[in-house]
Amino acid sequence: MSTPAKGASEKKHSDDKHAHSSLKLAIIPQQSKVLLSEDKKHKSFCALIKAASKKLDKAAQLTAEEAATIDAVCATLDTPNSPMPSDAFALFERLVRDWPGSALFSVLGLFRLFVLRVDVASAYEDQFREVNKTLGACLPSFGRILNLLDKSGAATTSTSSSKDGEEQKNKDDKNTLPTNAQLMAYCALSNLYARPSFARLLACDPDIIKVAKVAAASTDEALSTMGANVLFNCSVYMPKDDSDVGIETLGFLADACKACSLPSTLARLLLAIGQLVYQNSANALLLGNAYDFDIAQIRMRVPATSPAYSQVSQACDDLAAIVRLESEQ
Repeated sequence: MSTPAKGASEKKHSDDKHAHSSLKLAIIPQQSKVLLSEDKKHKSFCALIKAASKKLDKAAQLTAEEAATIDAVCATLDTPNSPMPSDAFALFERLVRDWPGSALFSVLGLFRLFVLRVDVASAYEDQFREVNKTLGACLPSFGRILNLLDKSGAATTSTSSSKDGEEQKNKDDKNTLPTNAQLMAYCALSNLYARPSFARLLACDPDIIKVAKVAAASTDEALSTMGANVLFNCSVYMPKDDSDVGIETLGFLADACKACSLPSTLARLLLAIGQLVYQNSANALLLGNAYDFDIAQIRMRVPATSPAYSQVSQACDDLAAIVRLESEQ
């Protein structure tokens, strides 16, 4: 679902200045491009949006003008050099705000591709800089998405009575996302990191990190991998210092690795740790001394037959080399 960005990540390390640059590492320095969700399925999602609209109350359904805007968005995604229709921003904001969470899979599936566009990302970045707060406070569409993800992660089902259970189900349909829609929402968040200048602004966003942590701890492998992908993208652009957010994220990732039994998620978590400790001696020392992080034991949990084994093994080798170098300084 996610692939490394092509040329979207800038060089963030000065390899000739830090002691870690003397190490012969297999994967961590090279694996520093953000993970994006890209495909050519926009026409399918366009059709799904129109089909989903017909099942909603009349007030929430697409108008004829909105349906035409959806078609225009799809046509523009086919022609990268043409400008995105200006009313598309308001349309996505309206759909994300007004449609129940249970109906948002198709909307978010198209939205993740929409935000990948350079002109769209630029417009969102400009809007973000004007307000200069968290993502959710700056951009209403993402505020609603983050709220839905937060509630989806914390959703519980009441069983006190059949009536209460039905009321809770109706509430959940509106205010939480099914798993497939959560995946699209995390893809949209990941795709915001395609633009380096915007990615630096979002790297330490507490609301993004909060929902990504919840997803990364999920027992659903696809969902946990997407949460780990978002944390990886944050880690790529976090400052190379001893800031609280970097230390807290490192602590979470270390604990998550120790508890994780899903190979693909574990690989992403280890690579995120790699971004936080590479050329950051303070974090590397913490990993080696403060978090009871047994690299050899973590490696052993992934069978050699797993497709993620090579990535996990290389990441473990690199982390061990970094921690060992710091312990010898």
